[in-house]
Amino acid sequence: MSFNKLQITANNIPLDTYDDWDISLNYQIQDILDITKRVTSFSKTIIIPGTKHNNDFFKNIFDLNVDLSISSYNPKKSIPCQISIGDEAVFVGNLELLQVIVNQKLVEYEIVVTGVLKNLLFNFGDYYLSDLNLSEYNHTRSISAITNSWNYNIIKNGSLLNATGLGEGYVYPYINYGASQNINTTSYVYDQYPAVYVKTIMDKLFDFAGYSYTSNFFNSDYFKKLVVPFTNDKLQDTPENLNYRTTAVSIDSTLAEPSNKFSSYSLQAYENTAGVTGYRQLMPVMNNTSWWQYNAVVGYYFPFDLETGSVGNIALQDPSNSWNISTQTKYTAPESGFYEIDFKMSFILKFIHKNGDNISHSSGDFNYFVGLAKALPNGQYQTISSVPGVNSIGSITPSGGAHTSPWYDTQNPIDVSMYVPSIYLNVGEKIVISIALCYPSGVSWLGPFNDDKIYMVAVAKNNQAGSPHYLSVKPASNTITNPNVLVQMNQILPSLKMKDFFISISKMFNLIVADDPNNANNIIVEPRDDFFYSKRKVKDWTYLLDHNQDIKQIPMSELDIRGYEFRYAEDSDYYNEQYKTETQNNYGDFDIDFINEFSNETQEIKISFAATPDTDNFISTRVAPFFADLDGDNVLKPKKVKPRILFYDGVKTGSSYKLYNSPTTTTGQTITQYPYIGMWDDTQSPQFDLAWGSPEKVYYPATNYPTQTLIDLFYRTTLNDLRDVNAKLIKAYFHLTPAEISDFDYRDIIFIDNAYYRVNKIVDYNPNRIDKLTLVELYKISDVDYRLPTDIEFPQNNVICPDDVVAKFIKYQGWSYVSSTGQIVGQECCNQLGGVWANGFCKVPNPISVGGTGVGGITLVGNTSPIRFGSGVGTPTPLISGEYFVAPIREERPTQLIRNNTINNGVGVQTQGFENYVAPGVTNGMIIGSNNTISLGIENTLVIGNNITPTQSNSLIVGDILITSDGIHYNNIYIIDAGEDTVMNDAKTNFIDILDGGEDSVRNFGGDSKLRPIIDGGDVQITSQVFESVNI
Repeated sequence: MSFNKLQITANNIPLDTYDDWDISLNYQIQDILDITKRVTSFSKTIIIPGTKHNNDFFKNIFDLNVDLSISSYNPKKSIPCQISIGDEAVFVGNLELLQVIVNQKLVEYEIVVTGVLKNLLFNFGDYYLSDLNLSEYNHTRSISAITNSWNYNIIKNGSLLNATGLGEGYVYPYINYGASQNINTTSYVYDQYPAVYVKTIMDKLFDFAGYSYTSNFFNSDYFKKLVVPFTNDKLQDTPENLNYRTTAVSIDSTLAEPSNKFSSYSLQAYENTAGVTGYRQLMPVMNNTSWWQYNAVVGYYFPFDLETGSVGNIALQDPSNSWNISTQTKYTAPESGFYEIDFKMSFILKFIHKNGDNISHSSGDFNYFVGLAKALPNGQYQTISSVPGVNSIGSITPSGGAHTSPWYDTQNPIDVSMYVPSIYLNVGEKIVISIALCYPSGVSWLGPFNDDKIYMVAVAKNNQAGSPHYLSVKPASNTITNPNVLVQMNQILPSLKMKDFFISISKMFNLIVADDPNNANNIIVEPRDDFFYSKRKVKDWTYLLDHNQDIKQIPMSELDIRGYEFRYAEDSDYYNEQYKTETQNNYGDFDIDFINEFSNETQEIKISFAATPDTDNFISTRVAPFFADLDGDNVLKPKKVKPRILFYDGVKTGSSYKLYNSPTTTTGQTITQYPYIGMWDDTQSPQFDLAWGSPEKVYYPATNYPTQTLIDLFYRTTLNDLRDVNAKLIKAYFHLTPAEISDFDYRDIIFIDNAYYRVNKIVDYNPNRIDKLTLVELYKISDVDYRLPTDIEFPQNNVICPDDVVAKFIKYQGWSYVSSTGQIVGQECCNQLGGVWANGFCKVPNPISVGGTGVGGITLVGNTSPIRFGSGVGTPTPLISGEYFVAPIREERPTQLIRNNTINNGVGVQTQGFENYVAPGVTNGMIIGSNNTISLGIENTLVIGNNITPTQSNSLIVGDILITSDGIHYNNIYIIDAGEDTVMNDAKTNFIDILDGGEDSVRNFGGDSKLRPIIDGGDVQITSQVFESVNI
C-alpha cells in the first residue's frame, strides 16, 4: 500500500493512512455569533486502514476476544495527535476512536481529532469538585488555624506553610452562617469554615484531567483573590465517625434479680428475697420514712448493661466505650460537639412484707424524680432534663387490693421519657442518670403494725408495659461542631460538577481556551481580549481571497438576536430574596439590548454560581455575606445556599468580637480585624465588582462604588464588536495552503482589502486538496489603531504635523504614522514622532508592543477596558481617562477594490495587472504590469512593467527607463565597483554612472549623457548628500 504526504501522528507514532483520502478540518475557539457557547476545533470522521501497524497501535481492539481491562490501549482516554502535510502541522489535538469496522476481515478505524477543550471537558466527565484530591490541605480546625490563614499561613501536608500571598490552599473568611445568635460580639470555631482559592481548584482540575495550562490571567492578583466559600448549612461528619460517636444501651433482662449492687446499704438482707426473673433493681431496698437519691457522694448506677442487639428500632452499640456501667455509671463524650440524648424507661415499685404476709395499700403516695445531668468542672452536676419536670416531684400511688409478698405493682408503671435535641459537650464531659425515690411516713398499709414491716424498691425490665428501655447518645446531626476536628477539604467544595465549574469560570471571564501548538498536553487560557492581544501579528490574506466566489457580507445587525442576558443562578437566601422583592431583578444581573427591530430573540449567559449581596446586619461595622435565614422573631437560622464565588481581600478594620472554641469554654481570642469576603474587592475603596452589572442597591452604608464589573472588564470589546453599526460578518473562500494553516494563529489580525478581521471559523479545510478553496468566516474589527501618548511634543513652528496621527498598517510599507483625515505626515513631522522616514512614509519603529507603552512611544489600542493581565503581571493596570489620544481609522473616501489582489486608493489612477498598490493621495496615473507601487505624494505617473516604484511625479517609467522633463534616465542608479585600470565598455551609453574604482579609472568614449559622471577613486563612501547632488 502506498501512502501520501498526509500524516497522522498519535502519541508520536505515525499511523498509516489511505492515499488521497479527503478529510475535513474545522478550526474555531470562539463563536462571535453565539457568545453563550464555548467551542473547539475538530475534524470530521477520518477512516484509516487496519494495517498491521495500525492494529498494533490500537492493540488489536477489533478482536472481540481482546480484554481491554488488561490492554494498554484505553478507548476512553484521549491521545495527543497531530495531522501534518509534509513538514507542515495543520492540526494539533487529541485522537478519539469512534468505532471499528470489520467487513470480510477488512479492518478500518473511524477516528476524529478534536481540540483540547472537548477532551478537557470529557476528562472531567460527571465527576464533582468533591472528587478532587485536596488532602494536602486537610487540617485541624482551630483558632490558630483560622487566624493564620488570614495572612496566607496555611497547613499543607501537615505543616504550617507561608503561602506568601493569595491563591493557594484556603482561607477562613468572615461569613454569617446563622449558627451564632450573638455574632456581633461572639463567634465560635464550629461556625467558621474555610474557603478554597479558585486558583487552587483550577490547578487541581487541570491535574485531574491530565493537562497543564498557560495563563497570565490565572496567575494575576485579580484571579488569585477569588475564592469559593463553604455554602452548605453544615460540615458533614463521615458516616464512620458518626457511628463511632453513637452510643445506645439498654437493660439486660436475661440477668436474674438481685444484682447485689446495693449490698453495702441497709436492709441488704432483703436484697435476696425471691422475685421474678428479668427485673433489675434500680436502688437499695427502702423502709418507711427513708429516701434515696443518686448523687456525687453515693455515686450513680443504672443497669443499662446491654450493648448488642436491638430494642424497638434502636440498634445497641458502644464503639467508643463511652458508656461505663459501674458504681459510677456515666456516659463520656468521645469528641466535642453537639449531641442528641434520648432516654426511655418504665419502672415499677416492688413491695416486700417483712414476715411474708399479704400486702394491701391503705393511703399515702410515694415520691420520685428522674433526671439527666451533666457534670460540671467544679464536680457538681447540672440537670438538663427531668421527669416529671423542672423543680417538680412525681407521685406514685400503689394499686389497690391484697397482694402476695413480694408484690410487683405491674398495674401501675411509671413511664419516663426525656429527649434533649442538642447539647454541647466538650470531649471528656459526662452525662449521668439520676433517680430519687422517697418513702414518706404518710404512707400506711392495712393490717396491724404493717407500716414498718413493708419495704419498697424500684425495679425495671425491658419492654415493661410494652415500652423499650434505652439510653441513646449520638451527634445532634451530621454537622461537625468539634472545634478541633480534622477538616477534609474536599468536603468544603460545593456540590458542583467539574465541567460546570470550569464552564462557569469561562463564561464569567469570557475565557478563550486554545490549543498550545507547541505542546499537545498544554492549554492556553486567557480572557478574550487578553488572548487576542497576547501575540499581535497582522497577516495579509488579500491575495488569498478568491473573488470569483461569492463573498457574503452580513451586518451584525441582521443576526437574529435582540440582545444578551447575563445571569447569576437564582437563590433564595434572605438578601437575594430581599433584593428581588425590592427591584424585581436578580442581584448582579445585566441585560444588553442591541435595539434590533427585526428580532425579539435574546440569548442568556448563565453561570452556576449565585450572587452574594453583602450586609452589615447583625455585625455592626463589619460587612459580610449572609448565608442565613431569619424567622419571625429575627432568630438566625443556618441556610444552605448555592455555590458562590467571591473576592478575598485580606483583613479589614471593624468592631471587635470574641472567637471562642465552643459555647461552654472560655478559651478564645479577641478579633480586632476581620477577613473580608464579598463581590466587591474592597469595602471602602472598591475597584472591581463580580456582578455582571452594577446593583441597584446595597445593604450596608457604602461610600464608594466599584466601576469595573464583569461586563466592563471582560465583555466590552465583544459586545462592541456585535453592536457596532459597521460590524459585519464575512463568509468567503480562500486559497489556504498547509503552510498558511500551519502558521495560522487565532490571534492573527487578518488584513483584507484595507480592512481588518478576525477569523471566527475555518470550515472543512482539506489539507489533501491544496487546490481546493476553503470557506472562512471572519468578523470585521475596528480596534486595531494605535494610541499616541499625549506627552509627545508636536512641532509648533515651521513644521506642519497633523494632530490626528494614528499608526496604520499599509501594504508593502508596514505600520506607518498617517493622518486619519488624510493630511500629509512629512519627514520633519516623522522625526518629531520618532518614526523612520523611508519611501515617502513615516514608519513606526518596532510597533508591536504588548501592554503599556511600546518602542517609539506608542501603545496598541486593542481593548478599551481599564485592565490588562499581559506579560505575567499580576496587578491590573487601569487606563486613566485622558491619558491617551484615541483616533479610530476612518475611510475619508470609498476604497476602490479591484480583483487580482490589487489595492488602488488613488484618484484618477487606473491599473492593469496583479498585486499592484496605489497609496492614498496619489492622483492621475496608470499602471500596466504587476507588483508595482505608487507611493504617497506621487502624481501624473505612467508605469509599464513589473516591480517598479516610481520616485518622481510627472514621469513615465518603462521597465527600467525613466522619462521626465529632464530627459531619459535609468530609473535606478548603477554603481560599478572596479579595480585598477578599469574602463567602461565601448558601447556604454547609460546616463548616470557612479564608478567606485581604483587608480586611472576613466570613462570610455561613447558616453553621451548630458550629466557628468561621478568618479570616486578613493576610499570615501558615497553618502546621501552625493545622491542629492545628482540631478535625476
